[in-house]
Amino acid sequence: MHRCTSFTILKSGMRLRIGAWRKLNLMRAQPTEQQQALKHCAAVEKSVLNNLMTLNLSRENMLLCVSGGSDSIAMLHIMAVIWKRSKQNYKLAVVNYNHKLRMEADQEEIFVQKIAESYGIPFFSRHLPEELRKETSLQLSSRDWRRQESQKLAAELGQQLSSSGDHPSKYIICTAHTHDDNIETLIMKLLRGVHLSNFQGIKPLLGGFFKPLLSLSKEDLVKYLRIRELEWREDESNLTRKYTRNKVRLDVLPLLEAVAGGKEAFARRLDLLSRQSIDLQEWINKEVVKYETKIKSGESKSPTIPFTLNISPIMRNVKVEAEQMEKVLTLVRQPLPHGKPCLSITLSQQW
Repeated sequence: MHRCTSFTILKSGMRLRIGAWRKLNLMRAQPTEQQQALKHCAAVEKSVLNNLMTLNLSRENMLLCVSGGSDSIAMLHIMAVIWKRSKQNYKLAVVNYNHKLRMEADQEEIFVQKIAESYGIPFFSRHLPEELRKETSLQLSSRDWRRQESQKLAAELGQQLSSSGDHPSKYIICTAHTHDDNIETLIMKLLRGVHLSNFQGIKPLLGGFFKPLLSLSKEDLVKYLRIRELEWREDESNLTRKYTRNKVRLDVLPLLEAVAGGKEAFARRLDLLSRQSIDLQEWINKEVVKYETKIKSGESKSPTIPFTLNISPIMRNVKVEAEQMEKVLTLVRQPLPHGKPCLSITLSQQW
């Protein structure tokens, strides 16, 4: 009986010791809050690096367009970290566009300049001409101005490298568009009307402009900045509902995300539709090439694919609203006189 009792106590003690050992190992296996924070920052930086490598841009000189907001400030810090770690011989430069429309604009310019200089990165600033500040379509005119100034500065910097003998001499222009911006763009397209083969978001690289943050959300970037204890500036104009995109961001998107089962679920569905649209456009382009080849060789005298699909690659560089497209299609579907392939269409100034 005594032995049995001793055995029971011993067995119980073993259980206690084993339980404590398991608990200790479990605590060791679970990452601490600090480890999770560092892991998040590493994942963000790796995501940007992967975007660079996927497009073979890891050795290219970069001109970073930085406003002072969370997205562009995060881009500046992340690109600087990657640049410092890299052994590649490429250069970074930072440009800030001061529109002179807000009292804080000059302070934000100085703020960005100090960050760039802390990394040893050359800083440039451009001020919106006074005549453009009076434009009725200020958003459109200022966007075109920023684009032109970016291209001009990138060309100047590249020319300076060429004359000094450094290589490579080309500069890629980086803007801080995020995955959130991509979703907003898709919603804007949907509201304005878009062909099925053009329901696509922001392209990561187009016309010398690169979006290194396109795989990351604004939430990812704000978390990165907070973990690193880095400051940024908020532009209050982003909170006004004066502009359509702001209305979409502040009002429309939250409702759609709630109905769709959350932000991530809604984003996945839009990304899938965008991917399907890209596949459709690729198929159309291939079919158009086949059709043009047959026409040139004399094998065919009439289209072999639906005109509603064929019109997209024909007009892929023309901005057309859905209603305008329908008017054109209705006109084109009408029988042509004597079967002759001739048609005259008078378009408005909007075209």
